[in-house]
Amino acid sequence: MSNRAPWLTKDFSKTFYDSQTLIYDDIVLLFGSNWLNDNIINYYFLYLENEKYKNPDYCFVAPSVSFWVSMIEDEEDIRASLDPLNVKEKKLIFIPINDNTDINAVSGGSHWSLVVFDRDTKVFYYFDSGSNMNKKAALNTVKKMSPFFGEGLSNPTFEVMKSPQQNNGFDCGVYVLAMADFIAGKGMNNISTEITPSVVSNLRKEVFSLIEKGVEK
Repeated sequence: MSNRAPWLTKDFSKTFYDSQTLIYDDIVLLFGSNWLNDNIINYYFLYLENEKYKNPDYCFVAPSVSFWVSMIEDEEDIRASLDPLNVKEKKLIFIPINDNTDINAVSGGSHWSLVVFDRDTKVFYYFDSGSNMNKKAALNTVKKMSPFFGEGLSNPTFEVMKSPQQNNGFDCGVYVLAMADFIAGKGMNNISTEITPSVVSNLRKEVFSLIEKGVEK
């Protein structure tokens, strides 16, 4: 790895998009059979929001925000977390879901999935590459977030979607990245057949290349 990326040393640290710092331990998760953490997921969400799409109607929620909201009960704290994202004005909101239930374990949990809110239909669509194993966590997060997304959303409609399925125990985070990208660019149709294990494997390399380009700027 050192020959391929001489900049990736054990003391590597760089902040991207003025908000997400990545270190060596984050980036090496892109290689091999590793579960992605919230830092890599947030980096890619920032890339989709700030570079690839630049669509003012899109909102890519940081994993730290969705996790925090899932853990707290105070409505003012939830509002304080969501209002800066202008969620009431966004037409498509991408929400990463983690099954972590320990507020003290920021990098905890064992599975990632994705919820996408579509304002046109007022539906929260649930995508899970692991046979819907995060459904309970997703419902909990949606229940807490939805009242702050606008009027008429206190009793949200939640729809489980047919999703591409991973064939291992570690690619769930990469599937979240792939599904978010696909939906932002092409919509929800055919997602279960278009995103394949090979697409997901290549995405790990693509994310690394994006980081490398950011380092070289």
